[in-house]
Amino acid sequence: MRSSLRTGTTLSHYRVLGPLAAGGMGEVYKAEDTTLGRTIALKILRPDLVRSRERVQRFMQEARSASSLNHPHIVTVHEVGEAVVTPDGDPDAGPPSAVPVLFIAMEYVDGETLAAKIHSGKTDLRTLLGYLTQAAEGLAKAHAAGIVHRDLKPENIMITRDGYAKVLDFGLAKLSELTPSAEDLSAATRAVRSPTREGAVLGTVGYMSPEQVQGKPLDHRSDIFSFGCILFEAATGRRPFEGDSDIDVMHRIMHDKPLPIDQLNPSVPAELRRLIRRCLAKDPERRLQSMKDLAIELADIVSDFDELSPASSSGSSGQSALGAAPARPARGGRIALAIGALGVLALIVAAFLASRRGPAGGREDSQSAFHSMRMTNLTGSGRARGAAISPDGKYVAYVNEEAGKQSLWMRQVATGSDVQVGSPGNPFGGLTFSPDGNYVYYTRNQSPDGRLYSILYRVPALGGEPAKLIFDIDTRVAMSPDGTQLAFVRGYPTENLEAIMVANADGSGERRLATSKRPARFLLTGPAWSPDGKLLAAVAGGPEDDIEFIVTLDVATGEQARVGDRRWLTIEGLAWLPDGTGLVVGGFGAGQRSSGPGAVSPSTEDDQSPQVWLVDYPGGEAHRVTNDLNAYQSISVTADGKSLVTVQRSAYANLWIVPIGAGDNAGRRVTTGRREFIDQIRWCPSGRIVCRAQREGVTELWTFGPDGSDGRRLDVGPNLADPMPTADGQRILFTSGRGGGAAHVWKIDSDGGQATQLTNGPGEALASMDPQGRWFYYRLVGSDGSVWCQALDPGDVPRRVLAGFDILALIVSRSGRQISYLHFESQGDRLEVRVSIAPIDEQGNIEAAVTTFDPHQGIIDGKWGKNDQDFTYLINRDGVANIWVEPKPGDALKPLTHFESGSITSFDYSPDFKQLAIGRGEALGDVVMMSDFR
Repeated sequence: MRSSLRTGTTLSHYRVLGPLAAGGMGEVYKAEDTTLGRTIALKILRPDLVRSRERVQRFMQEARSASSLNHPHIVTVHEVGEAVVTPDGDPDAGPPSAVPVLFIAMEYVDGETLAAKIHSGKTDLRTLLGYLTQAAEGLAKAHAAGIVHRDLKPENIMITRDGYAKVLDFGLAKLSELTPSAEDLSAATRAVRSPTREGAVLGTVGYMSPEQVQGKPLDHRSDIFSFGCILFEAATGRRPFEGDSDIDVMHRIMHDKPLPIDQLNPSVPAELRRLIRRCLAKDPERRLQSMKDLAIELADIVSDFDELSPASSSGSSGQSALGAAPARPARGGRIALAIGALGVLALIVAAFLASRRGPAGGREDSQSAFHSMRMTNLTGSGRARGAAISPDGKYVAYVNEEAGKQSLWMRQVATGSDVQVGSPGNPFGGLTFSPDGNYVYYTRNQSPDGRLYSILYRVPALGGEPAKLIFDIDTRVAMSPDGTQLAFVRGYPTENLEAIMVANADGSGERRLATSKRPARFLLTGPAWSPDGKLLAAVAGGPEDDIEFIVTLDVATGEQARVGDRRWLTIEGLAWLPDGTGLVVGGFGAGQRSSGPGAVSPSTEDDQSPQVWLVDYPGGEAHRVTNDLNAYQSISVTADGKSLVTVQRSAYANLWIVPIGAGDNAGRRVTTGRREFIDQIRWCPSGRIVCRAQREGVTELWTFGPDGSDGRRLDVGPNLADPMPTADGQRILFTSGRGGGAAHVWKIDSDGGQATQLTNGPGEALASMDPQGRWFYYRLVGSDGSVWCQALDPGDVPRRVLAGFDILALIVSRSGRQISYLHFESQGDRLEVRVSIAPIDEQGNIEAAVTTFDPHQGIIDGKWGKNDQDFTYLINRDGVANIWVEPKPGDALKPLTHFESGSITSFDYSPDFKQLAIGRGEALGDVVMMSDFR
């Protein structure tokens, strides 16, 4: 076929360098952007596609939306427009074209299509799946932005020469979509022929979803079906739906199942076969619901590919070397609020999936009466952060987060329609419907005079002006059955206590129903009001760190009673059943008490992640509702007790090595598991990297070589946290609950040998260490939060160097002569978070602070730089985390990384300050409704 554009001609400010490809949608040329001096790919669209100006305008709008996507696995669209062709040095080019040409200028990818990779016979399946994992990540980004591709096929996925997959041609298929009322199936056939045939228009018929064949409205699940077709082809070398004609192919898509994959390729792992089957479900409701979930599962298969067996019948992927759930930090009064006030995204992720402790064991009630429960995804973007269902079950309020800002939405369950009822901005929390369903209560940090304080608001369920009710509220509210009162938890850090508060529904008449002074405490989980109005259920904690239990409080007297003997590692949601016979609980168990203070032995009742439970009242016997590797946050139950909503959560973070000064989006990911969560990274003087890593219930201490290779597990156990290498790199200090007891500071040889306990108090957590290895600092857990100093010699007598619960974090400078610490500071009757810098004497004593200042907005973490002047920060801005350096106090911040998406859990400099080790990943959440869960 003769090319429409000759070499040397110009379209707008693009000079054609030569043809690249031609297909059903048009022609692609290699071209030069004469304005910016860069090479681009220039696609012109066939004139017969442009059926009307209205259609062109719709396409332009869609393509411009796609051009706003910025992701490493999506081909960047630079410009979409119309222009006439002009000759440029070509005597045969003729005069300028009088007809405007519709064009797309996009990133030039030097590589080949996925189709070529699949059918060349030179690329193994694991490598192909790696490419498809990357493509799925790009598509998940597009779906999160509300953009559906509509024409996925192997030809629309390019593989660069360095192994990166890039998806192209977003929105092009909409140009030739047909309206069912105007076109019959025969006409549809003419409109969707294969690009290898004469007159091709729209992609390849064999990759269309059933709803696309029928001309029905499409959503992101159509792309999931098409992606399943590509996975099938990668696994077997042939398409899942083939026939003698396009009509025959479309009939097979609508009515037939593909041939069994194990008949075509017996070596395909069972996990991949299961994933493909879920993608190719005819009914979109029975299909895998999220491209992000598909990417996560596919990445797990790639990570564990060598361990998977074709004969395996398991539906889950195998084990990889590292873990996936962040450990739960110690809970304490205002610390969680300070984190929220500072925009600490990575630590929110760390609290977002609570610590997975203990070995995976048997599951009680795994085949119980819950087999009839139905679970329905109400969102699929991965951006949900909280939810509540109305008493009648007709509406669900949920929080949506995008670009670092949260908004409040209301969904009508029957129709799936949404309306925004709270504008984007600071985080929303604690969603609760009034008993009549007319109002939604929520908390939001919008105090003009105190960043640590949240305000309780009430807004009409279908939108309106929010009413401000109560200042300083730390949890969701519980509404009394008659709607006249509300209850919540408030912390009083200056008094070192938490209180269960009761107030009128309009926020007046506050009173303390009960208080709990540390080390015992009421935890910052919202209470629940019993159906008869006489009791409040709440979460309490004892002196031991990270052990919780359920209590009830008499609303009239404040008298407390414990519900059963079960101990929990965390409880993140409570709701009464409407008949008062039990509670729905979101959390996971701590097993049974063993000998010794605070000791907990592993148990078959331990969860791998926070699950949904039913807890009998008053007996306290717990029955599992869910049993999977997701985590569940927030619990809300309908008035009839037949349905509940919760947020299903997942998170991952991999280890990246990033050269300093290497440019935008530079760096290399050196671990790949999508069920891993790597944080608390330290680069040892020896050149190795030490970090904490978690996966499916196991928290481990790992070291890696300077390039991320040669991973070695050093230790495993509960409460494992805070790894810090000594100056010679031969030993590593860390916090651990080794032996099933309370957490203490330990040291271990860098090869994993000879672990030694260094502290022996009621419970201690490592806080910082002298870079010269002379001493370390730790905090007492579950008491007044004092900071103590001790030499590395186990026999050294510890000294208290900072007093008070208001110390949040501290870091010693590289010279060992200064320390910076984050702390609360009283401002009248309010508290503010401040950063202080103080000298350290030769014995490690901390002297009076010489500098105190406000922390930067959005700070997540901080480290001293090369000297005692510069400081490096991990900062979240607009939902994206990057690392910034402040050369001297008061200087303007300068970026060290330029990531355009994702979160960062932790970072550290290499010993020569030429590289960064970074934990980088993403936190996901979607609203799910469980029906018939009892």
